[in-house]
Amino acid sequence: MDTLTSKKLLEYALANPFDGTQDIKPYQYQEDQLTITLYVNPADEGYLSLTARQMPGQTELGRILSVLSLPNCRLVGQEERKGYVINRYRFDPPDGLDVVTAVAAPIPSSSNDEQEQPSWRTIEDNRCHICHRELTDPLSLKVKIGSVCRQRIEKAEEENSDMWNNMTQERLEAIWTTYNIYDQRRREQPRPKPAAPPSARFISPPITDSPPSFRLTKPPPKPEALSPSGPGIGSSEALCMICGQLTTDYWFYDGKTQKCKCRSCLRQNKA
Repeated sequence: MDTLTSKKLLEYALANPFDGTQDIKPYQYQEDQLTITLYVNPADEGYLSLTARQMPGQTELGRILSVLSLPNCRLVGQEERKGYVINRYRFDPPDGLDVVTAVAAPIPSSSNDEQEQPSWRTIEDNRCHICHRELTDPLSLKVKIGSVCRQRIEKAEEENSDMWNNMTQERLEAIWTTYNIYDQRRREQPRPKPAAPPSARFISPPITDSPPSFRLTKPPPKPEALSPSGPGIGSSEALCMICGQLTTDYWFYDGKTQKCKCRSCLRQNKA
């Protein structure tokens, strides 16, 4: 395993939280007889397992963990099942994709999310400023947004693909800041969060002759997101988490907190 492979594995895990329903293989990397599984769940908790018939020596394990460079990576358990040895780890998911930087310089804490620098300011120009994936086609490189993310934004803005023609730099920066998925996650799930018990949500993969896989207990339902052009969620008033106003004209509603994101903020590029 090299640094580039480990960054791609972590990049995929951050962009696609594992909720127990997906195929586990995209979260895995096979090195000889060792299976490396790395994922982040919807609660923003990072998990790593090293599974092998015979666990490598400490020197080899140290090399693998050094290449992965996962922030605050710590061993939380080891067990043997059906001839396999499983080392289980927990780590803190970094806010950005520069894993080495995240380890060398701890992420600064802030009591005010608005004081934190937008994530798109810290990534390369050839990466999507919304999901941080690498860009290839000319239009994506021009506006710094991939085709899938552009379609999502067009739907939210109630516009079509023509919106990207002659777009000003000021509006592009507003879009990058508004729709960046890591900034949205940070705003909706402020850090720091109480640490869960070491193995409370970690379930070891079943051991078979085929590569091991994971299953998590089913997570709580995600907040419901509606199309900005669709109707609101009933007539119940909810408190907008952006402007703080009570309203029934919203496009996003979190039933757990009974808060929403209103269309007024969306039209002003605040939501």
